Amino acid sequence: MVWPLLSSTLKQISSASIGVNRCTVRCFGDNEISLGSNYKSIFRSVERKWQAQWLKDHEEGDNSVKPYASPGKPKKYVLAMFPYPSGRLHLGHMRVYAISHAVAAFKKLRGYDVIHPIGWDSFGLPAENAAIDRGIHPLEWTEKNIEDMRDQLRQVGLHFDWQREVATHKPEYYKWTQWLFLKLYENDLAYQKTAFVNWDPVDQTVLANEQVDSQGKAWRSGAQAERRELRQWFIKTSSYGLELFKELNTVEWPNVAKNLQKKWIQPSSGMVYKFKLKEKVNSEEFVEIYTTLPSDIFGASFIALSRSHPLVNKHVESLPAANRDKVREVCTAINSEQMSGADTGLVAIHPFTGQELPVLVGGYIHEGYATGAIMGVPSKNDIDNRFAKEFGIDVVLGAEDEKLVNAGQFDGLAAVSSDTDVILNKFGQENGFAYPAKFTRLRDWLISRQRYWGTPIPIVHCSQCPEPVPVPESQLPVILPANVELHGRGGSPLAKLDEWVNTTCPKCGSPAKRETDTMDTFIDSSWYFMRFADPKNETELITKESSMDPSCQPYLPVDTYVGGIEHAILHLLYARFIHRFANKLGLVESVEPFKHLIAQGLVYGRTHRSPDDGRYLKPEEVEVDAEDKGIEKATGKETLMEWDKMSKSKHNGIDPLDVAARYGSDSIRMYLLSDAPATQPFKWVERGLTGVSRLQNRLWHLMRTYETKMEELRQGGGVVRESTLQGDDLKTITNLETQTNATIRKVTSCYEKNDFTKVVHQIFSLYDVLAPVVQTPLCSTPLFHRSLSAFILFCWPLAPHQTEEIWEILEGIAGNPSPSRVGQQSWPSVDDFQTYGTKKFALRVGKEFVCTVECPLRHSNTAEDILDFILSNKLDKDRVAGRTVRSLSLASGSIRVELEEEE
Repeated sequence: MVWPLLSSTLKQISSASIGVNRCTVRCFGDNEISLGSNYKSIFRSVERKWQAQWLKDHEEGDNSVKPYASPGKPKKYVLAMFPYPSGRLHLGHMRVYAISHAVAAFKKLRGYDVIHPIGWDSFGLPAENAAIDRGIHPLEWTEKNIEDMRDQLRQVGLHFDWQREVATHKPEYYKWTQWLFLKLYENDLAYQKTAFVNWDPVDQTVLANEQVDSQGKAWRSGAQAERRELRQWFIKTSSYGLELFKELNTVEWPNVAKNLQKKWIQPSSGMVYKFKLKEKVNSEEFVEIYTTLPSDIFGASFIALSRSHPLVNKHVESLPAANRDKVREVCTAINSEQMSGADTGLVAIHPFTGQELPVLVGGYIHEGYATGAIMGVPSKNDIDNRFAKEFGIDVVLGAEDEKLVNAGQFDGLAAVSSDTDVILNKFGQENGFAYPAKFTRLRDWLISRQRYWGTPIPIVHCSQCPEPVPVPESQLPVILPANVELHGRGGSPLAKLDEWVNTTCPKCGSPAKRETDTMDTFIDSSWYFMRFADPKNETELITKESSMDPSCQPYLPVDTYVGGIEHAILHLLYARFIHRFANKLGLVESVEPFKHLIAQGLVYGRTHRSPDDGRYLKPEEVEVDAEDKGIEKATGKETLMEWDKMSKSKHNGIDPLDVAARYGSDSIRMYLLSDAPATQPFKWVERGLTGVSRLQNRLWHLMRTYETKMEELRQGGGVVRESTLQGDDLKTITNLETQTNATIRKVTSCYEKNDFTKVVHQIFSLYDVLAPVVQTPLCSTPLFHRSLSAFILFCWPLAPHQTEEIWEILEGIAGNPSPSRVGQQSWPSVDDFQTYGTKKFALRVGKEFVCTVECPLRHSNTAEDILDFILSNKLDKDRVAGRTVRSLSLASGSIRVELEEEE
């Protein structure tokens, strides 16, 4: 028989010990490989073999897709957040995909119909900027990067359902992004209004926040950026605020992720009080403020407006002339200081006391929250107090000794009391200057981007139609034109394409212009998980669950979602909003998109800074000594070493493909999964891979010894029959069974909890039991084969290349004419191993207790089996032997024997 790739290599490894460092073998062509210094090259050859096989499996397999699980099978949808195609895989990618791969592989072995898709978040500003810098089209840049990263993911053996692959820049994908927008618009959840943007006055273009430096300078031109109002498109996420808040209690997410979203949404109930302006500003007569503490109103010393409040924007020209310039300066500053502000020159009248209060604009007032204005209460609030001092405002005392003061007819009421609040609210409502209100901190979602590389908004503007006109669904997708000039200045590139912009109004037939804004890429990633379930559907975004076979489970919602905690607010919030909207449209039955969230920790690398000037040193400038201290080579001084998120600028990034070339990608994967809990930060130290390599080396040696021993036993007729086991051999095999059962329970539990660090520990505790047995004839027993099979299956989610090869060797040893693959197996269950253990029974003859019998499990299936064991081992104290048994029963750990009466 011709053994697999490594079989000939493994035969030359000493069976006496794991000390293979001095062994040299010839394999993989004519290259001699030392199993010491070049041991990793064996693993890379194995990985190349199986990656080629997996690619062949994909190309020759059934690549059809369906939106539901196979009939009668439970489903598991495992998903890692899809990547932006930057062109290079990094360790952060490796960790998140190693986690999702392990979860998906485990669930597959457990019998679930699993999908584990992958795709590309491929629209966005980075690609546009890279294309401008290189003088190429973003499409070329993006698709080359996708091709490179797809290849890199395959090089490290990550298993995905490639037949479900999507990319958000493809027309067949963004057709449905546009369809979703139209449905939102149709349901009054998409609208257009003026909003502030960062504006580069030199390049004449809108800047993203990250394109403005800490000094307020535009990144490309260096000009001082400005805040300008433009008409922008918004999604009304605030309309679902309370629902999104309440439903957080139904998902299995880390508390930190839930709390971040709760804080972001933060619903509250309170009152709006109307402060009348002493002099009207055009049509504006009042300033409305929202409060949850009505009794604080008597300590109000001023009114503060946010920088986007209509009084300082829409009506700024109607403000007193002496105040306009300063107000404009504050409202248009890019980086507003918290204590920045300006007096508007307006005066508001206190609704209870008639006191005149100055109205200011303040940088510390949240824009877009509630009414956009607050009453400043410096006697109670530290920030209000600092602001009042900054502008010389007198502090009004509203409470003293826990009683209201300066409150007119309400003097003496409890200052902090719900009863007082009820009295004040009732008075305000009866007199027409107060009303109840509910708000959340959740702002509506601004989706407009004045850039090219994004999904076109399917709207046209017609001079004859008063409202924006949606493009008919039959005309989707609105294709992003390719013939565009990009140079990063002069506004939206699409606005310059007359042949694309000029169109006909689909409503009235008049000349019209297309919307030239594109959508925020968060729109693309807010629904991609739905498309993965049904990626080939050309007529619907996804097959409606109501039309599916009722015997099949739809794949949605996602059962396990893996991604960084940094996405806990925006991405997860927008995805929850869109999924909820899809539920209301009847597309999906689930309300929440992600049942369980694994928020994996960041991967940190060591940074070394020069002790002289603090600059970050490159790896080649540093030598690490025996005490693990960094030494700057140029000076011989100890470096300033810290752990930090990997980045190019700090020279602490690690290329996983470089590491895989030295150790193998299975080693990287096992290291990332075993050295720290999945949700905790991971500190990358390359020498940690040597420990993982030792574990892998043990597995190779175990298989080599097993193969050699089985060949020896078969040739010498020494194969052990289970029925002949007794004495120490029986104890040894019983212990192996016990330990295997215990390990199955523990490993299964650890995998279910995604506790991969404990998985590895438990796996190799079983190795310690298998290793001594494999060198004895007992390795020929079916129990040893089943235990070894379980051991390999435990490893498959963590090290797929190595276990594929090992399983192939195992199938060869077993002589299977049609060898199966490791991924086709079922997860081992404890029941498979209930053979050699023992169980205690009480023997009763009639009602009389005779003795306690410890019976091997293989003789414990029926009462007859147990009685045979008792009699053959003469354990019945002569009470049963030779007598006629009238009846036999087994219940509650007792075997009861009823005998015929002796004549």
